Amino acid sequence: APAIASSTDVANNFGSIVAIANQITSLADLGCSHGSQQAVLDLVASRCQANGAAMGYLPLAGDPEDGKYSIGCFLLPPFSVIPLHGHPALHGMIRILHGSLHLRSFNWLETGGGGRRKAQLTQEGWLEAPNTSILTPIESNLHEITAGEGGALMLDVLLPDYCDDERPCNYYTPTPVEDGGTDVFYMGRRAETEIPPHIEFMEWPME
Repeated sequence: APAIASSTDVANNFGSIVAIANQITSLADLGCSHGSQQAVLDLVASRCQANGAAMGYLPLAGDPEDGKYSIGCFLLPPFSVIPLHGHPALHGMIRILHGSLHLRSFNWLETGGGGRRKAQLTQEGWLEAPNTSILTPIESNLHEITAGEGGALMLDVLLPDYCDDERPCNYYTPTPVEDGGTDVFYMGRRAETEIPPHIEFMEWPME
């Protein structure tokens, strides 16, 4: 991955990174060959159930010192949910490698009354593998992801990565705005005690 030094560098490199990632269609393309992809999902679902986890995550690459980027794969058992969350000042993409997922994406709007922030629903629907969805600091910056009945393997790329102080991962509950139509919502930040879902970190090869 390229060294990302500023938001301008991120924007300039993002298109190239998306083009490369769009060539990835399976775990085997990432150097992770472990039988069928459905067999991997079944193994993850079993392990998550045993450990009380909602989903698995396989770290692939990153910059732990500066947080300039992170690349990993979410392993989502059937109907598992990544709750609605934001990506402050981040560019990112998800690439479905196997299965299907339901995606709801929102754009931030101007701050609403009482300090609450408004957001507009811009995308809602099912995506099948192989398919890609991207987000920027302006477009589709909030999203909620729900795996389909067969689960899903989802490549996840963030530029830069989250940072607790500067770029925290906040979760939200949407409330419809009165007279805002069907696609405008107030976003209420959820308490830390409610989220995030428990994630089981995986290593390769899995056993």
